[in-house]
Amino acid sequence: VIHRAVQLWQEQEQNQDWNQIPFHPGWLVLAGLFYLVGWLPSVWFWRTMIRRVGGRVRFDDAARAYYCGHLGKYVPGKATVLVIRSALLKDRGAPISVSVLTVTCETLMMMSTGIAVAVSLLPWLVSTEQTAEWPSWAQEILKFPWLPGVIVVTSCLILSPIIASLLTLLAVKFTPKGMMGGESRVRITSQLVIQGLLAFTVSWMLHGLSLGFTLRSVSDSVSWSQWPVWTGAVAGGTSVGFAAIFAPGGLGVRELLLLTVLEAQPSIKGPQAAVVPFLFRVVSFVSEICMAVVLYYFVRGKAPNLNNPAAQQTTSPEKTHSDSSSA
Repeated sequence: VIHRAVQLWQEQEQNQDWNQIPFHPGWLVLAGLFYLVGWLPSVWFWRTMIRRVGGRVRFDDAARAYYCGHLGKYVPGKATVLVIRSALLKDRGAPISVSVLTVTCETLMMMSTGIAVAVSLLPWLVSTEQTAEWPSWAQEILKFPWLPGVIVVTSCLILSPIIASLLTLLAVKFTPKGMMGGESRVRITSQLVIQGLLAFTVSWMLHGLSLGFTLRSVSDSVSWSQWPVWTGAVAGGTSVGFAAIFAPGGLGVRELLLLTVLEAQPSIKGPQAAVVPFLFRVVSFVSEICMAVVLYYFVRGKAPNLNNPAAQQTTSPEKTHSDSSSA
């Protein structure tokens, strides 16, 4: 990534384009806000899955664990994300096994949706020169901009019952006995899977806007018709970066894919294409740190653990005494 950025710098230095890059920092604040809001659909889906398998987690507790867990992705292997999120929820209504299961399912679905979004928007992401050596059938598909999206949506609808059944089997296996009052009550439906896919699509669209605002911070103007390009670039870059276990937080992988997509756009100049991927990384990292600190220190009240029978027994006498006193 650095090598390609240096190449662009050398090419544009000859034309003195680097000295003409404007800077509007206010757009970076907006980019950070949209980046953070873009994760809320993931928080919703994660909490919904926890509740579906018997957990009782408040939304603010789920958000606290989710955003704090983001920092764990910068540790190689990405397993630290599971450790942080499960640790922050273990006394707030979700056993560690349930947190680990649901975090894994949410992450895999989020990143799978990212790949699906990128494939759907592929006609906007690649140029004719880039597809010249692709198989003929792929070139034919890209001649119809709507066709990849139709294929992806149809595939998701067909596969949703299979995904739901797989998630249900995993939930039955990892959910503590007695938590749901019987295995038959552990049920992840295809409707929930589709709702999750839609929620994650909204997430990637918001992250695409965040990238667009980052681009606007180093441009005098941008074409908002490029929203599909930003969305597909972020979705594909982040998802592929997640798959690269060796890269903490997808560092380098995401930037390379963003750089490849942006420099292929005629409306984006070379200096902007080289700067934006790194600037977007700074925006996302700083936003994640700020959000994690705020939620960790301001959402501190311990939620009652409804899955702990001992806790219920200790509160029952107090409730009985209160009721008798009232009488």
